[in-house]
Amino acid sequence: MKLNIIRPPLLLTFLLFVYAGTNAQQNKDKGIRMYSQRLQEKLKPSSLQFWLDIRPDEKINPADFLTNFKLDLKLTAADEFKLLQELKDQDGNTHNKFQQYYKGIKVEGAECIVHELKGFVKSVNGRWVSGINLAATPAIKETGALNYALASMTNKNFIWLNKDAEKWKALIKEKDISINPKGQLVFCLKDPQKDFLADNITLAWKFTVLVNPVYESKCIYVDAGTGKIIRQQVIMPSSCNTGFGATSWYSNRYFTTTYRGWPDNAFHLDNSDGACDGRSRIASRRGDPIIPYNYGDADNNFFDADGVNGYNQKAGVTTYFALVNTYDYYKYVHGRLSYDNANAGIDAYSENNSSWCENWNARWNTVTHTLHFGSGNTSAATDDINSIDAVGHEFTHGVVQFSANLNYSYESGALNESFADIFGEMVEGSALGSVDWLMGAEIGSPIRSFINPNSHGQPDTYGGSYWYTGTVDNGGVHTNSGVQNYWFYLLSVGGSGTNDATRTFNVAALGTTKARSIAYRNLTYYLVSSSVYTDAREGAIRAATDLYGSCSNEVLQTANAWYAVGVGYNEYNNGAAMCGNYISAGLPSFFKNPGAIYLGQTCAINFSSTGLGGNYVASGTSITMFPGATASPLFNAYIDPCAVAAYSLTPEQPNSNNNENATAKSANNLTTKGIEKNVMAKASVYPNPASSFITIKTNVVINRNLCFISDVSGKKTACSFINSNTVDVSKLSPGIYFLNITNEGKTEALKFIKQ
Repeated sequence: MKLNIIRPPLLLTFLLFVYAGTNAQQNKDKGIRMYSQRLQEKLKPSSLQFWLDIRPDEKINPADFLTNFKLDLKLTAADEFKLLQELKDQDGNTHNKFQQYYKGIKVEGAECIVHELKGFVKSVNGRWVSGINLAATPAIKETGALNYALASMTNKNFIWLNKDAEKWKALIKEKDISINPKGQLVFCLKDPQKDFLADNITLAWKFTVLVNPVYESKCIYVDAGTGKIIRQQVIMPSSCNTGFGATSWYSNRYFTTTYRGWPDNAFHLDNSDGACDGRSRIASRRGDPIIPYNYGDADNNFFDADGVNGYNQKAGVTTYFALVNTYDYYKYVHGRLSYDNANAGIDAYSENNSSWCENWNARWNTVTHTLHFGSGNTSAATDDINSIDAVGHEFTHGVVQFSANLNYSYESGALNESFADIFGEMVEGSALGSVDWLMGAEIGSPIRSFINPNSHGQPDTYGGSYWYTGTVDNGGVHTNSGVQNYWFYLLSVGGSGTNDATRTFNVAALGTTKARSIAYRNLTYYLVSSSVYTDAREGAIRAATDLYGSCSNEVLQTANAWYAVGVGYNEYNNGAAMCGNYISAGLPSFFKNPGAIYLGQTCAINFSSTGLGGNYVASGTSITMFPGATASPLFNAYIDPCAVAAYSLTPEQPNSNNNENATAKSANNLTTKGIEKNVMAKASVYPNPASSFITIKTNVVINRNLCFISDVSGKKTACSFINSNTVDVSKLSPGIYFLNITNEGKTEALKFIKQ
């Protein structure tokens, strides 16, 4: 008699783990294998070169990380990190942002954020430069470098030569900027479109050169060795030809004013004093180019077509109404007090002359911390660029400056513009009750669309149609912002289709309330000045994880929306059999799934590694390894401890093993390490995702009295059975859940998604 031995499949229960998949943008990321073995052992395998996730069983003091692990990060004794900003979130956790210095000189854009959770390091992200080996003494003196900088300026109407130079000087609030340009030695990128690597760093002189009109002022980097102009960067964001509308669209509004006695004896558009606490005041710059005129009215009724000196009250009221609503949005929605989160007073000016803002434009002034709205080509109120989304947009540039401080060029600049667009729309929705997803729709000819960026010459896919690669407009900051705008739209309202990279996507709506919370947390807690689109994705996923849990539908849709716009892999395919050869060469390959993954079920599958990266199967309700699944040498099934149910334990049981790798040892010896075996054979649920009911497929009798459903927070509800193996889930809200069934003292948690 011939004995047939069939090896049963190995069934492991896994919890959804969010990993930022690699794509074309991340080819420059060297991965964590460039760091020491000691540090690698403390990191989750999903970590990237500039996004380090600490294993939860590692207890590292946040104050010590950048000193104790300096050598592990391939930094030198000449490198140090100085605290830039300390932020505490609503849960009491700390997010400390540090600036890198080399030999006492600032490394421009090299910033990292150490995130603390319950007193220990949770993650570290940003940009830093390992292995710098450069002299700190410039070959060219400051005066010579300044001459190179001034010679490179097209506009030579320098403010320090202006007859009103002292008046201009009094307006400057930025401590590092002066009327007379002073040189600052920095280490900076030779090529701003390449990454933070030692061979892309040089010593340079940095000058901020102020000219009239102010919006043409530049920050100029001069190579301290050769005198070459490395780059020029505008210092004031712009809305770019934003022909916005009139107050008539917002009807007549009530607002707070302040009465000024002698010599004015009038009410002013100003609520920055005393109990008003709005921190907002509006003035007109139609007259004197430096000294503004206040919008005032003797009877507190601002209906005059033109006030004193020809300024238009209607224009002032429109700007004022928009600005007060912007301040209130950030205060009551995000808990932020003014643009700097320290309740700074807000000065805004309508009807600007060309010294501050060219016609048909609007700007946030990074030097004086003021808002400016152009007067257009006529004296009509409707000619001002001051609609509510425009005002919200410009104010948000101030928020960006005092949070991530995203560089205003290339991808960082595109993100800067996109965040301004996003929160401009959110301010509009908060004030008016609805979002139109169009920038500047009041005039009937919007300049940008969230719904269809292509319709206004913007890309909706990273690197796709209309993606701009030149140097005009600071590297296409107003063009390439369409990618994140479309991401935010899809995350808010949902959508499906095929993007320019021929990837099919399907994003379920989260609504604007959740989407704006994710975007704001990303901007304020995770991004740094040099962040690019891959960083925006990484930070958004972590922000969603912080807010809603690592196994949440919100995290799933955040990643799905980024995949939809061409950033990151689609990590959430439906359950299926995986076949073929998966060779990791350099970077890790990650495979994720909210349903079951069947390895070698109907075919052969092989995982192998030829470089630094391994292959990781990091999600799914279960991973079943059938005969024919081989792996050599690096194949890991990584479990993230987002809930005890992931280990087939009931919520009341202790979780003694938070973080384990199940490693395939050889082609014919797939083994596990440290994973609970307290599971039932071949248990599963279908359909998954489900809308109204799920059926349990198992070879044991289910004890209905011990069956319960838990969400990712641990909240439990009893199972409502339709028949012996079918459970009603129609009343559950959309999201990720665990069906917990028990037999003979053994409990198994089966994950499913409720649509």
